[in-house]
Parts: sequence; C-alpha cells; structure tokens
Amino acid sequence: MTVDGRKYILDFTLDQLEELVNPEKFCRINRKYIVSVNGITDVISHTNSRLKLVLKASDDNDVIVARERVQSFKDWLDR
Repeated sequence: MTVDGRKYILDFTLDQLEELVNPEKFCRINRKYIVSVNGITDVISHTNSRLKLVLKASDDNDVIVARERVQSFKDWLDR
C-alpha cells in the first residue's frame, strides 16, 4: 500500500521485495511488512520490548516491529 492509500498486487515475496527496494527508505519490520520511512506517523513502545507503528493510510492497527528486528529498525530510523 502506498502513502496515499493505493494498493498494488505484486508477484514477489517479501524476501524478494526486500532485496529490490532501497534500504535507505524501506525496512522489513516483521514477516508481514516492509515499511517506508515516509509512511511512519508514530512509533509507540509495546509489550515484550517490541514497537508498534502508526502508518499513514493504513487501517491495520497492529503493525508491530518483531522483537528480533527492533534494534535494526531503530538503527535504520537514526540514519
């Protein structure tokens, strides 16, 4: 889904997409999501040392950064 709410169907797995996108702008946060730095509205502390993200144009309220990806996500945000 794009920042303006458009949805696209792709013939790639998330592993393949992760290799194709610019790592400066996109980060894999769990098995379900690759997020753009421009799409993040808020980052909230969550249970078990995880983070919850609020994304622009997303109706999913449970966008959680996986525990094993929290540190790499924080490093990515700090760039």
